[in-house]
Amino acid sequence: MTLRQMLSLAGALVLMTLALTLYWKGRSAGIAAERPKTMAAQERAKVAQLETDGARISAAQTDQAYQRREAAHAVVTRIIQQSQTSESAHAPLDHDRADRLGRADRELCELAHDLIGCAAPP
Repeated sequence: MTLRQMLSLAGALVLMTLALTLYWKGRSAGIAAERPKTMAAQERAKVAQLETDGARISAAQTDQAYQRREAAHAVVTRIIQQSQTSESAHAPLDHDRADRLGRADRELCELAHDLIGCAAPP
């Protein structure tokens, strides 16, 4: 190998080394510049996931409340129908039972003043 070839080869190696160094520095600077954007995107993705989970839980709870309401409505409807067709439906209540029902109504009104038929709290 001649001196000229060796110098050419050395020059080419130096140029390649410089080009790779510049490329690497550019890449690392680009990565550093994009890191905050990446972190912000990851945080937004976490927030979106939490919102999605919250919406799913809320929908499930709403569905459960609706099912409970429908079940309670069915029970009340059945009880009302049974009480209206009972043999003693139109007979007056005995005094003790009327007192018990009155106390139960007052307790309900104390617990929830906004129930229909409850007087406003003093």
